[in-house]
Amino acid sequence: MWLRLVLFLSLCGASCLLQAQPVELDTSGASFEVAGHLWASPPQTHFAGPEDALAAYRSGRFQKLPGYLGRGYQRDAVWLAFDVPAAQSELRFLVVQVGPAYLDHVSAWRADAAGHLDLLGRAGDQVPLKQVDIPALKPSFALQLAGGASSTVLLRIQTDSAQVAIVKLYRATRFPSVQATESLLLGLESAAFLMMSVVALGMFWVLRERIYLLWLTAILSAAGQAFMASGMGYFYLHWDNLYNVNRFTNGFTVGAIVVTTLFAKVLFEFKSLHRWLHTLFISWAVLVLITFSAGFALALPMFARFLVLTFILMMVVSFICIVLQMVRRHPTSLRYGPMFLLLFLVGAVTMLAVGSTWLPFSELTASAWQIANFCNLLSLQVAMFSRALEAQRKHAQERAQLLTQLTEQNQELEARVERRTASLSKALQDVQQAESAQRQLLSMASHEFRTPAAWIKSSLDSLVILKDQIPPEIAKRLTNMRHASLRMIGLANDLINEDRLHELSLKPHMAALDLRQLASEVMARYDANPEVLADLGTGVLQITGDAALLGIALHNLIDNALRHGQPAAPERQLIRVSLQVQNDRVEFQVADNGPGIPDSKKEWVFERYHAGPYRDFADTNGMTSTSSGLGLSIVQDIAQAHGGLAVLRDVHPHGVMLVLSLPI
Repeated sequence: MWLRLVLFLSLCGASCLLQAQPVELDTSGASFEVAGHLWASPPQTHFAGPEDALAAYRSGRFQKLPGYLGRGYQRDAVWLAFDVPAAQSELRFLVVQVGPAYLDHVSAWRADAAGHLDLLGRAGDQVPLKQVDIPALKPSFALQLAGGASSTVLLRIQTDSAQVAIVKLYRATRFPSVQATESLLLGLESAAFLMMSVVALGMFWVLRERIYLLWLTAILSAAGQAFMASGMGYFYLHWDNLYNVNRFTNGFTVGAIVVTTLFAKVLFEFKSLHRWLHTLFISWAVLVLITFSAGFALALPMFARFLVLTFILMMVVSFICIVLQMVRRHPTSLRYGPMFLLLFLVGAVTMLAVGSTWLPFSELTASAWQIANFCNLLSLQVAMFSRALEAQRKHAQERAQLLTQLTEQNQELEARVERRTASLSKALQDVQQAESAQRQLLSMASHEFRTPAAWIKSSLDSLVILKDQIPPEIAKRLTNMRHASLRMIGLANDLINEDRLHELSLKPHMAALDLRQLASEVMARYDANPEVLADLGTGVLQITGDAALLGIALHNLIDNALRHGQPAAPERQLIRVSLQVQNDRVEFQVADNGPGIPDSKKEWVFERYHAGPYRDFADTNGMTSTSSGLGLSIVQDIAQAHGGLAVLRDVHPHGVMLVLSLPI
């Protein structure tokens, strides 16, 4: 009997303790804590409307929450209820705010003691912004307190993500300042993400390493996830299809976890532990992408639970790999591994544990993973910046080493060039000495040969008066001797002309002269030769040049035509000499009607000592001579000394024209 009485009294006391207590409204506070006063409908419980939910709450069928709501990934609607005391003298309006910002549909009602329900409004990122009474990042509703009696606030939450809720009460007059403070903090967070993105992009642009591009992707994924999860994506962007808000929010969340995990794999070099780890992480990333896409297409909670399990598995693998790298004394793992494990892995595990209801949902557990993830990103930013500085130092050292090697090679090259220059200078001196000796020898020989040859020719010429008394055999021998003397005289003259050309080319005597007068003086030598026809024109044709050298050139051109321009067929030989003015140049042209020059030999015409097969020519006395191969090379040298050139042209139907072209 007594035992039954004790049990009855205990149950009565427990029921009194479990009764809903109104939220305490402190007149001095800006916000009021609802945790501990919040009640939730049992899982898998469906109500036809707010009337049924209110009746269930007041009949004691709701479950008391020690903190805030957190039930994992469930698609059923959940109802929350709490009591608000009667209005006080200066407190008439409150703002009910339900977080987090990514809740899809939140509807709020106020019920009086008689059970009459008033709709406070609807909000959530799947409700058009124009239908929301209080535009805010999180669903918010205006609550007017009833005078003299308490009220019940009833909330219905429907979301495709984790079934969580944090309910806060704010004074209506303080609510704008609270929103401004929250917006300022989110702005600072966005600015930090922007700065990290710019730094990551700059490091990739300078160093061109893929890890910095992966790090930039991780920052952008985390920034996108923070932007969408905080409600800024819903509030500031205009969406034609609001369901895309959920797609982007979940996509950025999954992407941030996957990319950050892959980045950790590269930063801490998991591949050095075993090559199959690289394949494992890449395969996991592909599997997550496929599962995430299938989850959106089929809208099944099982895919979300599968993703949670795979995230936990890969976090455990990452944790083990970092620890093993630290044991192996990996430098990056030793320096940044502990902070990474403490912030990223612990924060991510906290998020997954709360989403799977392994940990109670509260303001601390709800924001712990966001704070840990942001701090971890800052820590990794320091790691990447240190890595970039180390790479820059290595590059600077390599550049210094290369510069030192280049300097040494330049010094060695300069020494080699100096030695080679000295060697070439000595060789040039030897060549110049040899050339000088050769020229002296040729000059001396040409002068010495020309004098006796002239004596011999004079002696032979004097025997012409005895030609009738000399036997034919002896006359033939005398003719051959005269040929030889003429050849020696011609060769000596060419050598003397070339020697003079080389002497004058060093210090040419340039002066104004009349080229037409000079050509007339040269042609006077050939007045007795009917084969030479001249058309020099009239008037003064003034140029600047060395009269002696130009006279040699003109003589050589005419002599070459007489020597090599004899027709093959028995016909009269004609040498046409003319002066032609072409714009700013004057051409001294000598044309013959001989056999011409083959194309294969034209390029050698102006080469020294290249006369080809010698052709005999007859002088005015009927004697013949041969070519030395110096005449046209002398012409070319004289032309170049005057800034001109000597060219060869064909004459149709046969013959050759040699041209000395000079600037006027």
